[in-house]
Amino acid sequence: MPELRNAVFRATAPLRRTTVARRSVADVIVCGAQKSGTTYLANLMASQPGFYSPPIKEIHFFNLHWAKGADWYASHFQLRSSGALQVDASPSYMIHPAVPDRINEVCPEAKVVFVLRDPVSRAYSHYQHNKRAGWEPLEFPEALAAEDGRISADVGALEKDPNTLGVDYALYSYRTRGLYHRFLERFYDVLGADKILVLDSKKVFGGDAEEFALLGEFVGRPVPPEAGVGQRTNAGTYAPEAGATSDATRAELREYFAPHDAQLVALTGRRFSWMPPTD
Repeated sequence: MPELRNAVFRATAPLRRTTVARRSVADVIVCGAQKSGTTYLANLMASQPGFYSPPIKEIHFFNLHWAKGADWYASHFQLRSSGALQVDASPSYMIHPAVPDRINEVCPEAKVVFVLRDPVSRAYSHYQHNKRAGWEPLEFPEALAAEDGRISADVGALEKDPNTLGVDYALYSYRTRGLYHRFLERFYDVLGADKILVLDSKKVFGGDAEEFALLGEFVGRPVPPEAGVGQRTNAGTYAPEAGATSDATRAELREYFAPHDAQLVALTGRRFSWMPPTD
């Protein structure tokens, strides 16, 4: 019944806006990465007592709807009297340059969570999504070769004017979105390390007890993995990369991401499941 819930939620928006002064804003913001399990994690948290996630999962306030104002954002969440932690999961937040400052302005106490997936698999999953939607006419290697030319204008425009939509940047940033350290550095600089948790997508989907213990400690409430393991949302976007694109393309991507992965380790202080073991 998600469609009905969404319809009711939209229909009652004017009523909720009359009580925004008594409403929360987000306590937990899942900022990315796209195609890495943000929907799964948000749904898992929302299934637990003491958490609330709006029926419209991707609010996109801090990137697409900033001009609508903080009251519009608050209207998506419950009254403060509910006592629940309010969850916003919008994976596009990660790549937008203005989002860290905007979060700091509207939700200075929010805890920000990232779920990171193997950037090679993430890039191909992103490509598959676009191909199925009819947005991508190129084959994967050609799309990678065309990426910089497709997105460069949008990247420059966003840096100058954060209210630019950046449609091509959002659609065709297959490799760029996997340069995780570049995006996370902005969040660390603005929000501080104590407000940020970076999780490993493979461990989240595998129900890794230590990963969920980190999450529970970070948000201040338990999120047991057994409540959601095996109940993936958008499972079709997680097809294995093997056999889907050439070994040569995968090897080129692995080589491309290696130095960026090293910078991610230096920034976050942890290694991730897709990285080779150290000697």
